[in-house]
Amino acid sequence: MANIFLREPVYITVQQVRDTTAKADLIALTDDEIKVLIAKSEDLIDNYIWSYGTPFDEDQSLIFPIDVDWISTIPSDITQATFYTVEQIFENGDSITGSVSTWSGAIISEKAGDRTVSYDVKTTTTWSITKQLWLPNEAINILKAYKKIFYVSKI
Repeated sequence: MANIFLREPVYITVQQVRDTTAKADLIALTDDEIKVLIAKSEDLIDNYIWSYGTPFDEDQSLIFPIDVDWISTIPSDITQATFYTVEQIFENGDSITGSVSTWSGAIISEKAGDRTVSYDVKTTTTWSITKQLWLPNEAINILKAYKKIFYVSKI
């Protein structure tokens, strides 16, 4: 079965990741392993921004490159945000390799604002938190400017 995340990088190159990171373990990964991290990062960025500018090629699957005066352009901040996201996924894993944390316990009382509810019969609740892919704060701070463009009213 083919890895759907193994594709040619667009927003940053494998070499740019290696040249920019200080993480020896990331540098030591194979090209294909870094390409998977880049592809997941590109998807996260596109899902966050959702839409921006005019695609350079009408058949491209990603938001960037965009067409700026007939020149294929990937803004340098998109490359930088991709790098931060690659490092984040490398350091913290993703939803495929992530762990599930569970908590189970008795609820004796709950408080919301000025109201408190107490229980005679102790009720037990359990919930799970699944580790998921997310954008690091450094990337979000960069990408906010791109996200705002989409939400401008078209009325």
